[in-house]
Amino acid sequence: LRETTFFPPEISHIPIRYISDPRVRGKKQVMYSGRNQPYFLAKKYGWFLASSKVSLFNSIKSAFQLQRLIKSEKASVVHFCHGALGVGIFSALTKMLSRGKKIIWTPTDSFVVRSSLTVKFLALIDGIVCSTEYLGAHLNSQGLPSFVVKHGVSRELALEQKIKSRVTFWRDPSFENGADIAFLVFKRLAVIFPQITFTMMVRPHWNSLLEDSDIDNLEIYNYPYPDGVSLEGVLSETLVCFFPFRKLSTHPQLCILESLLSGIPCIVSNVESVPEYLLDENYLLENNTVDSGIRKLSSFLSSPECHAPITSPVNNGFHWESFVNDYINIYEIGERDVNQS
Repeated sequence: LRETTFFPPEISHIPIRYISDPRVRGKKQVMYSGRNQPYFLAKKYGWFLASSKVSLFNSIKSAFQLQRLIKSEKASVVHFCHGALGVGIFSALTKMLSRGKKIIWTPTDSFVVRSSLTVKFLALIDGIVCSTEYLGAHLNSQGLPSFVVKHGVSRELALEQKIKSRVTFWRDPSFENGADIAFLVFKRLAVIFPQITFTMMVRPHWNSLLEDSDIDNLEIYNYPYPDGVSLEGVLSETLVCFFPFRKLSTHPQLCILESLLSGIPCIVSNVESVPEYLLDENYLLENNTVDSGIRKLSSFLSSPECHAPITSPVNNGFHWESFVNDYINIYEIGERDVNQS
């Protein structure tokens, strides 16, 4: 955690304990500096394929610090929430040092395990829980059994009742997110639909694929946004969101889920877990190209009177009703197993 780390007010009353960082991080945040190259062992064995270098010394040090915390708190179950393969490795390392405790991990990244040794090591974890069926099936195919507990969204976008006259992309301007596709689609359509404003709401990024726009109705807002501009304000005027993702950074992808639960239609590439929460097939991009994006968005903008209400992701389990009970059940079973042993 850095000095600039944002803590939501909902957890302001919860005490936070710090341990050493298993990763070696640069002075700049990833959004400004890009990704470090993994160690040669990572390249050979596929263990630490993540966004930063992993220090074996720091990992062991932080695992022992966590072990002392587990002891002092008399914890029966330790839950590692979210993250990619590096978090799984750390979870398994914690299990090695905390025998008799239940270790649960909820990954959110569709990583690929490149060695059978890594699979065996991750198998030390007592339970892997995924937030989408896609991610669960993906891990199962790699020899990592898991089960699914879906969730809703914590941030409810406060949208106003405004005239809908925008198409919006809001995500990092990266290759994985298809920012280059979105920009070219918007650039072409802005001329065809001068009454529509095409908006890109993005954060600083070390490898932004966006160009400057000289088209009046193609806007690019970089965070922190200028005075008078907010994500909620832009989305309040948004007819449809456009997300031509090449790969998802998390499962589920929250910008899609949050938009849909706010009632905003989303045209999204048909990748990974997207069809689980974008339940209307006519909004899926089967071919994630500039031409297919232009055709799909043009069709949508040409006949606004034909837009049917979108199907809520709640219909496929993306809500909080069963989430808490499911996890409490996981924890209670884990605690019972520990006490019996």
